[in-house]
Amino acid sequence: MKQGDKILLLCNKKGFSQDYMADKLGITQPAYGNIENNKAKKLSVTRLKELASIPQVNVEDIVNFDDKISI
Repeated sequence: MKQGDKILLLCNKKGFSQDYMADKLGITQPAYGNIENNKAKKLSVTRLKELASIPQVNVEDIVNFDDKISI
């Protein structure tokens, strides 16, 4: 599973929309959609930390995501 797919599943589990995530990250919804759709460039560690902080998970939860994880 690619990082964007993992982020999408984590955010779905939290009930976060693309608009909400984009607003929290200070980017446009289409730019955030590209992250979830694996169309964004490789995510930096800084961006991964920002993404993880919103649903209050660890970067490791994104990198090693398992759909059975309890969030």
